[in-house]
Amino acid sequence: MGEPIIPLSGLWRVLRRLGRGLGVAVLAALLTVCSGWQRAPVLTVTESRTGRVVLSEPVSAGDVLKIRYIHSIHRTPVEERYHIDRRGRIVLDSVRYESYGVGMLSELEPGETFHWEDGAMVVANLNRVIGSIPLRIGQVIADHHLLLHGMDVPLAKISHPGAFVVIAVRIASA
Repeated sequence: MGEPIIPLSGLWRVLRRLGRGLGVAVLAALLTVCSGWQRAPVLTVTESRTGRVVLSEPVSAGDVLKIRYIHSIHRTPVEERYHIDRRGRIVLDSVRYESYGVGMLSELEPGETFHWEDGAMVVANLNRVIGSIPLRIGQVIADHHLLLHGMDVPLAKISHPGAFVVIAVRIASA
């Protein structure tokens, strides 16, 4: 590692000259700015086999992302809705589907709700913290899409059909 921009001994001398109150304020401001530069949450889509990041998008608490696909057996649309919480975690909010059966939610936990919306079944209030979303990109039917910040990203276009990817929030250096 290289030398710091301002050696710690030099920083200490500058802070002492500024006086205790002003020195503490300057130090606090420096720490706040530096910590903000170093911690920027980013949603990534990473190919599991190669480790290659195929998508990287800055995110903030409250941002909503969706994964939309066609169920391989029922051949009907499914939409999973997530949000980013204050700790930078992905949280599953709801699942919307048109046909009930294999792989669909079948039981509600306390607090979760079920309702019909525009001809589709919606299981909401899931509030399930997900560390990451492992996903195999559909090869024929699924046509997985990631929706975030107004973008509609076909996952097969940024990687390839059949690829195993992981969708996660990472803390990136700015």
